[in-house]
Amino acid sequence: MSLNSTGEGGTGPVEGLTAGPHDGSSLVQIYDLLVATDEFEAFLADLATLMRDAVAGDLSCGITVLRDGRYVTAGSSDKRALVLDEAQYDVGYGPCLHSLEVSEVVYVPDFSQNARWPEYSVQAKGHGLCSSLSIPITVDDHAAGALNLYRFDQGGISDLEQTTARRFAEEASRAMRLAIRQARQLQINEDLQSAMASRRVIDQAIGAIMAQNRCTVDQAFEVLRRASQHRNIKLRQVAADLVRSVSGQPPAEDAGFRV
Repeated sequence: MSLNSTGEGGTGPVEGLTAGPHDGSSLVQIYDLLVATDEFEAFLADLATLMRDAVAGDLSCGITVLRDGRYVTAGSSDKRALVLDEAQYDVGYGPCLHSLEVSEVVYVPDFSQNARWPEYSVQAKGHGLCSSLSIPITVDDHAAGALNLYRFDQGGISDLEQTTARRFAEEASRAMRLAIRQARQLQINEDLQSAMASRRVIDQAIGAIMAQNRCTVDQAFEVLRRASQHRNIKLRQVAADLVRSVSGQPPAEDAGFRV
């Protein structure tokens, strides 16, 4: 069965962005996507749509990544790309997976003449695929994914269109590196805020113990530590329970840290 040009669940052109055949401006628009999109998955879906719109013709685009030892489509312009990506995951080979695994560009000009991946080629032709181009996306000098351009009309993907796609993939690699760094920094900030909030709760509990027992900071902390070990729960939870029992209110957890 052949899928239509958008496919169920597909996306249209990215709002606020324009791209046309061989439109070099789409390369810098990748960074507009990165700034405008909060979620990494949504960024990749919009990225795939932008790539599809950057080349003229009846095309779809998917972005494959290796996650927890499994290949997954992290972003796709429409359902056709998702179906063709998953067909490769199911049979265990195909141009997309080869591109990702060996970090090289793979171009299949005509699937009716392709004998390299026979089982996948049969499925691809059944979905109306005529040609495809898979380009590795590198992050930290390693292939982190592959950008897959699928063409459903005859004529193949021209040298100029391949150049456009390669330039796009290079910019996408840079944007993904930046996105990953941002995600890592956000996680570090969240971990720091959590640690500071925990420290604040523990300090409140230590103060309460010192007031009740007229002891030093170290002695109060030892009381908390022993209670945590005895009850087999985290130190922070012991501290929160103590503050709540003394004050009748939950502990103040605002660490005063902002990003």
